[in-house]
Amino acid sequence: MFKPFLINYRNSIHINSPLTNLFLIVLIILVVIGYFGKPYFEKFLEDYLDDEHNSGGNGTVVSGELSIHFLELGNKYTGDSVYIKAGDTDILIDAGSRGNSADDIALYLEDYVTDNTLEYLIATHAHQDHIAGFVGTSTVPGIFDTFICDVIIDFPMTNATSKVYQNYVEKRDAEITNGAKHYTALECYNNQNGASRTYELADGIELEILYNYYYENKTSNENEYSVCVMINQGDKHFLFTGDLEEEGEEKLVEYNDLPKVE
Repeated sequence: MFKPFLINYRNSIHINSPLTNLFLIVLIILVVIGYFGKPYFEKFLEDYLDDEHNSGGNGTVVSGELSIHFLELGNKYTGDSVYIKAGDTDILIDAGSRGNSADDIALYLEDYVTDNTLEYLIATHAHQDHIAGFVGTSTVPGIFDTFICDVIIDFPMTNATSKVYQNYVEKRDAEITNGAKHYTALECYNNQNGASRTYELADGIELEILYNYYYENKTSNENEYSVCVMINQGDKHFLFTGDLEEEGEEKLVEYNDLPKVE
């Protein structure tokens, strides 16, 4: 007949042994940590998961229907190009760093811009490392050649006379002839000539054109002419200022009621 196997704990465990006392102390410590440390662990886990959600890797920030991509430009030169996806709306801010960067930028955008249309294209200022990719080269089609552009927003003032800038203006104007709307950032800020200070990109997401003192005041520093914009998503704000430098940043704060930005 089967007899249950019973452990005689009284005989098996010596309550007063040093090993048992150590075991009980460790057990009590673990219980206390588990009980009182639970809120901190849960907060850590929540923050970790938020970080995972808000980062898409490869220079990408993700927040709900909004994703912001900081692009690699395919060569050794520094420059800027930022692609923003807001719902079904596609925005490109700048296209540096050289003409042949257009190939890498276009290849990246093709995974996201499913209708071959950039609803908003923003050129912040006339330096090569921000506009060369819009133009391309004799063998590499520029962004203006590759995508349809609905609205082009660029800098009201410049000192530029370079060939890259001249080519940018030529390609931009050809896009306008083909139906694109063109506004300067100053026209947008002032709601002039059909332009708007804010554009709705998706439900709860807007593009806001900020005021830059150097939209209408001369400077020898081309960087200070940079178009400054902010993407607003509820209480989240993403600021883009081209190559604005210290004096321009001070003016930006002086003339705009800026919220805390991400």
